[in-house]
Amino acid sequence: MLIRAVGERLLLFSVLKGIGTVMDSYALKSISDLPAPFRSTFTFRYFNSLQSECFPVCFFSDINMVVSAPTGSGKTVLFELCILRLLSRFLSCDGKFFHIKGTLKTIYIAPSKALVQEKLRDWNQKLGSWGINCLELTGDTDSYNTKNIQEADIILTTPEKFDAVTRYRIKDGGLRFFSDIGLLLIDEVHLLNDTRGASLEAIISRIKMLSQNPEMNSCPLARVRFLAVSATIPNIDDLAEWLMVPFQGMKRFGEEMRPVKLTTRVFGYAPAKNDFLFERRLQNYVFDILMHHSRGKSALVFCSTRKGAQEAALCVSQAAMTFGHSNPFMKSREQQERLKEASMSFSEKQMQACILFGVGYHNGGLCLKDRNLIEALFLRGDLQVLCTTNTLAHGINLPAHTVVIKSTQHFNKEKGSYMEYDRSMIQQVQTTSYSCYFLFSNMYFVLGKDSIEQKIDAILSLLRVLTSFDGDGKFADAIEEEHARSDELLNIGGDKLREVDKNPINGVVKTVPKVIGMCGRAGRPPFDDTGMVIIMTRRDTVHLYENLLSGCETVESQLLSSMTEHLAAEIVQLTVSDITRAIEWMKCSYLYVRMKKACVQWHPLTNFMWIH
Repeated sequence: MLIRAVGERLLLFSVLKGIGTVMDSYALKSISDLPAPFRSTFTFRYFNSLQSECFPVCFFSDINMVVSAPTGSGKTVLFELCILRLLSRFLSCDGKFFHIKGTLKTIYIAPSKALVQEKLRDWNQKLGSWGINCLELTGDTDSYNTKNIQEADIILTTPEKFDAVTRYRIKDGGLRFFSDIGLLLIDEVHLLNDTRGASLEAIISRIKMLSQNPEMNSCPLARVRFLAVSATIPNIDDLAEWLMVPFQGMKRFGEEMRPVKLTTRVFGYAPAKNDFLFERRLQNYVFDILMHHSRGKSALVFCSTRKGAQEAALCVSQAAMTFGHSNPFMKSREQQERLKEASMSFSEKQMQACILFGVGYHNGGLCLKDRNLIEALFLRGDLQVLCTTNTLAHGINLPAHTVVIKSTQHFNKEKGSYMEYDRSMIQQVQTTSYSCYFLFSNMYFVLGKDSIEQKIDAILSLLRVLTSFDGDGKFADAIEEEHARSDELLNIGGDKLREVDKNPINGVVKTVPKVIGMCGRAGRPPFDDTGMVIIMTRRDTVHLYENLLSGCETVESQLLSSMTEHLAAEIVQLTVSDITRAIEWMKCSYLYVRMKKACVQWHPLTNFMWIH
């Protein structure tokens, strides 16, 4: 970029592949627009177009926001602007920063531990010098205590862990810090469409409901601010309604905001005799795909399993070996010598063999020394192809020009078979299938289809129990029973509460938000002006992934699948103490927003849904 003065105006010239575009720099906000103490937070002089458009709302107002934009367009800066807005309450009239530890909290919620840890490192570096205390709450951090939470200014967490801390530690004051929450940052809010989305929806609904409690009027929680960001989605207005976002706080951006133009391809292949053979057969096509699409630049190949990553790397390196001195992954003799020397440092013989041909693999089974070395070689450009598991999509900054997603299936250890990625974010929910009704006090809801009748019956049973309690509206028996259950679950601890069926890191449920994260690794500004994403799948699922990549998949609520569990949890915490409060809790959910839309648009019995 070249900035030059023309008269009293500045023009910003940005060149992409020889195409020059001129922008009036008055449209781009400068770092100097921030108070002096905050300017050192950023290392650049001007915010980009997306950040500049959002700047006035982020920093000069306290309204709720929801932002939908492509991966890599700079949404993280919006989080930081809102944090600075909150911290500006500690600025004196003369611009000095007087911080009172733990009295005004920011909660940052992300879908993975790796993403949480990435933000933790970044914000500790940027804000630590001001005395801002950042605390990580994930399954990797069990050493925290109530005092740590009370003194934290920014709590970075995953949905499951935050739910566990506040839900199963009530006897230790799990909810005590809620009154100090002034800002809630939700990263990748399209996670709501995932099987893990119920936990995210439940904790946000909990914060919404508590913020409306008259007892909180004098606390920061009463004026809590929401900022949710997501990939490109069609129903951002539903999220805005749920998070009480006014029109000026709803921002929708298209592909024009992506710093690197991204080209996507979905390739379909004929099925094999079984899913294992299909997944394994795909590795035979990877080399040809790289030859045609990577343009001789760096490439990440995402595989479903650790063994799959190793086998893919071996297959690609063997194909490269047949080219002899014309190996497409070798640019110079110096590169070859560096890789030969580096190969001797690896502990695995298979890795040593692959490295010699410019190919490597990365997974959780590598020792720390090997992982660090393979990452360094890839970042330096000596290693051109890296085959990895999909856990690399978050948290480790290893972008590439080309991303290949080899197979859209994962091995489900619990069921002992390969399964397609969770369709909750791929296949649009058929709203016409909402055919079951249940009576929630004076409220009718469309709640699901035949396959979930048992869950609805369980909810009905719970509600019958609630209405049979004593006249003061308290659920004493339910609280006692649920306390016993929570104590038992607490002994299991943290994220392990849902390890069997909801932990994506363990490879049990690797859902489609992972696909979006993988795609986000394609394109490396400022090294590339384009990026390439290639998804390899079965022929019958090609259209599903094409819809996913085009951003036309509706974000639905997944709360129904575990409503009994979450409602019982609210009873334990006394946030729900009678039928009226139960109705209020439901009205705070995203499910309530989506049900209204589903009824209005699709169901002939719309008039049956009404609230007293």
